Amino acid sequence: MVQLSILSGKQAGSHWVARHFPVHIGRSPKADLRLDEAGVWDQHLQILLKPKQGFLLQAEDNALVSVNGEPTRSQFLRNGDSIELGASKLRFWLAESGQRGLSSREWLTWIGIGLISLCQVVLVYWLLTL
Repeated sequence: MVQLSILSGKQAGSHWVARHFPVHIGRSPKADLRLDEAGVWDQHLQILLKPKQGFLLQAEDNALVSVNGEPTRSQFLRNGDSIELGASKLRFWLAESGQRGLSSREWLTWIGIGLISLCQVVLVYWLLTL
């Protein structure tokens, strides 16, 4: 889904993947992404999923948030946007998607090819015995 890369602070260099929405970010132990940095409030901001529009960042009342260096209260996020809250800086990314394993389909394909080949051998043998 969504990946937040932490660019500054105590957790700098780490990545956090959001698996459900809304995502609450702040200092509180109840926050989904907990940032224990100066200037970060208990409930600083949340990221909502709006299916037709995209991902919406909403700052809590009186909380200071900047997206790409511009102060904002509410803004739709784009891939690569920089989010600043207190002394923390985050990068918003769409998370990498994982490919499902195809081994079962490959096995079924090989079994199908084997059965077709076996049927052809049986058919040729039957035609030769006539």
